[in-house]
Amino acid sequence: MKFAFIYAMPGLQTSSIQENITEKAHFYCAAVDMAHKETAADIARELVEKNGVQMIELCGGLASAEIIALVKEETEGCSLNLITDS
Repeated sequence: MKFAFIYAMPGLQTSSIQENITEKAHFYCAAVDMAHKETAADIARELVEKNGVQMIELCGGLASAEIIALVKEETEGCSLNLITDS
């Protein structure tokens, strides 16, 4: 199983995709700047196309209808989940 978590971080200047591998799973983690949340869609596309990610979770900071729609559009066929406070 290959899955990822994308989160938003205020004032982020540089970011890279972090990877953790076990015998049974590959986990990827990436951050986007709160001021440029739309870049989550680009990162999600890269995770699916280059890394074969099958499931992506977005942090609550990316929980707008616009961002969710952008990510869905870029990752067709990939399971998308959202982490919220409630």
